[in-house]
Amino acid sequence: MDYARRREELGQRLQDEGLDAFLIISLERSDQANLRYLTGFTGSTGGLIMGEKPLFATDSRYTEQAGKEVLGVPIEEVKGHWLSWLAERLTALGVRRVGLGAHRTSLHVYQELGRLAPEIEFIPRIGMVENLRRIKSDEEVARISDAARLTDEGLRWIVGRLAPGQREREVALDLEVWYRRNGADGVAFELIVASGPGSAMPHYRPGERRIARGDVVLFDVGVRLDGYCSDLTRVVAVGDPGREAREAYRVVLEANRAGLAAVRAGRAGKDVDRAARD
Repeated sequence: MDYARRREELGQRLQDEGLDAFLIISLERSDQANLRYLTGFTGSTGGLIMGEKPLFATDSRYTEQAGKEVLGVPIEEVKGHWLSWLAERLTALGVRRVGLGAHRTSLHVYQELGRLAPEIEFIPRIGMVENLRRIKSDEEVARISDAARLTDEGLRWIVGRLAPGQREREVALDLEVWYRRNGADGVAFELIVASGPGSAMPHYRPGERRIARGDVVLFDVGVRLDGYCSDLTRVVAVGDPGREAREAYRVVLEANRAGLAAVRAGRAGKDVDRAARD
């Protein structure tokens, strides 16, 4: 991944916004995705000061790890309170207008930095990093494809062994273990296995219910692989689900195909959604 190029693009945006610096702070994973996107750092706590020159910081738990993952950027160890260190470091850099990611920076962090460094104007900004992430490089597309492929392979495996009498929680656990054994860093979210009446609930939590013959079973699953996630939803039947379920499946399948046919470069997501709903 070309992290240096990403930081250069963010630096250009700072100039356009009239900012002296921009902070990406991930305290116990609060902004881990944006920080990893710009540096490659996978730890839970770290920060990047994007100013005239970038500066990475983390605490003693991660200094060795950061030395291996964060290349081409000076790394400093935070000793003591994180926000006090940031305020002192920003003051020493002489910056006056500092941007903060509005979606991922808590009100407490924003207010505390303002109190500790009153001579600096902290300015919330929306989408500074996220808008860079919207357009994927070929390498990113390949990683997402790998994650989707692994997700699909696991789903085919679990469907092939699905049988009446299995508990939803057991099926979800078996699938998660399969994903990890076959290379996933973890699951992208808590896997959903919803059977019978539960399959009508979009964000169902797998429970002790045993799958019965004739059930419709909804799977909503995904993995994390090399920093990228997949999300796949499929519905299967255990035996014959009956005429009503078959008709509902047919309608949803037609909507799905209509949505896919509407996807093309330059089209808004709401237009694709409308094509499926109509």
